[in-house]
Amino acid sequence: MRKLHFAVIAALILCVFSSAHAVGLTVRYGGGLLYDDRPADGVLGGGQLALEIRLSKIPIAFQLASEYWSKGSLEHPYEIETYDAAKVLLFGYIGDIMSCLFTKPVATKTTYFYLGGGAGMISVPKIENPDAREGGVAFDAVCGANIRLFWKIGLFVEGKYIYSSKTIDNIKVIDFSDLGFLLGISLNFDL
Repeated sequence: MRKLHFAVIAALILCVFSSAHAVGLTVRYGGGLLYDDRPADGVLGGGQLALEIRLSKIPIAFQLASEYWSKGSLEHPYEIETYDAAKVLLFGYIGDIMSCLFTKPVATKTTYFYLGGGAGMISVPKIENPDAREGGVAFDAVCGANIRLFWKIGLFVEGKYIYSSKTIDNIKVIDFSDLGFLLGISLNFDL
């Protein structure tokens, strides 16, 4: 998580002093729910901090994200202490995708839809010892929208699917195949 915080701060400093406008940069922070049938109420709460870099010439973005999904106790193997992922996203500016709805071209490059996926490392409490952690690889697929509200501030909403499975000695120690969503704020910059 500290590495991602450092990357976010470094990217923000570059935004302040850059005028090249070669890429777009978005920093997102939000929370949401992950639906899992193992907890009694069927949901885990969580959050995300993400740094996204959008290329200006082709509709591809790269994202580094750090997430957690838990009941607050981190004592059950269905809780996720950390999920650090790298993702590749395809995006389209809303004005370009839905030009039939707009009489004037939409000038903003911070209002867009995206779709993509990625992989990363996951850490969950161990079944036999909740104070210890089990690590593994997880994959996710995401789709969402980032909507500029004013100045460089925006709102994002994202649907997601997380999958991870790991077996040791015929015992499943990591088992996720869950749907969820995130909602939060975004800071949007042109580099």
